[in-house]
Amino acid sequence: MTDEHTAAAARLRATLVDHGVFSRLGAGFWEAFLRGVVRAPDGLAFVALGPSDDLAGYAVITPDIHRLHEQVLKGRRLSMAMACAAGLARRPYLIPAVLRAAFRPQTSHPNLLRPQWVTVMVSSAYRRRGVAAMLFQLISAALHERGVEEFHSPVELDNDASNALQEKLGGTLDFVAPMDGVGHNIWRFHTAPLPPPPPGHVLCAEPGMPSPEAAR
Repeated sequence: MTDEHTAAAARLRATLVDHGVFSRLGAGFWEAFLRGVVRAPDGLAFVALGPSDDLAGYAVITPDIHRLHEQVLKGRRLSMAMACAAGLARRPYLIPAVLRAAFRPQTSHPNLLRPQWVTVMVSSAYRRRGVAAMLFQLISAALHERGVEEFHSPVELDNDASNALQEKLGGTLDFVAPMDGVGHNIWRFHTAPLPPPPPGHVLCAEPGMPSPEAAR
């Protein structure tokens, strides 16, 4: 995931998610966060690129909350603080909530301490083309190679389309918990190796469909 991909992924996230505390800090904050995740020892990311090398979608894997704090937040304290300050300058009403979250991390739900959290975002221009399914398969296979047996994917309670997709992709609704001040369904997935395509199957038959080779 190059710096250019990271910046595009941050812009996509800021466009698609604008609720919660940290989600409202803007693309600059999420670019710093994603850059930290990509460079963390336990982080992992994939991007799906369209025919013009535009970002069709991305997936990132973050470790459990303790390792996330050590590897991403604490390890990149200055850059994260600067990005957070820039976001708060645009939305100063978030300052009290950010300070509360910074000094009292939201770990009240014991299941939020589980490892391997996955976030998948797909551009609206590439919806219903199998991009999310492809990214989930790549994540599952990569974690399977690491010896990981399962991972978790949080989805907002009111996001009916994404919740339906999680179930369609084989997820099991594990529990419900607040994340970033918003209620989420937490879906659990079991990892598996990447299945080979059927003989004669063309993975990229639809024009404009990102190819698996473009996901990296």
